[in-house]
Amino acid sequence: MKKLTIITAVITLISVSCVSKPMKYKSDFKSCVVTQVEEFSPGEIHTLQTDYVWRATTDCGGRFSSTRRIDVGDTIVMEFRKYVK
Repeated sequence: MKKLTIITAVITLISVSCVSKPMKYKSDFKSCVVTQVEEFSPGEIHTLQTDYVWRATTDCGGRFSSTRRIDVGDTIVMEFRKYVK
């Protein structure tokens, strides 16, 4: 019984020490222009896909997917996060 209590206490201390701290980041908002668009019809990516999906690449180097129609030349605002210590 005493060994079980000690083992439980050790496991509890290990699990508490593994909890990570929230990460801090610096946000940078950039206005980007869509340069390339791929359209995927329902079921084309996977069998559970029920809507059209548009994957876009921007001139800022960002890539994203959306269920709303996106055309080349559209301007979007993207948030770039840089994690700091």
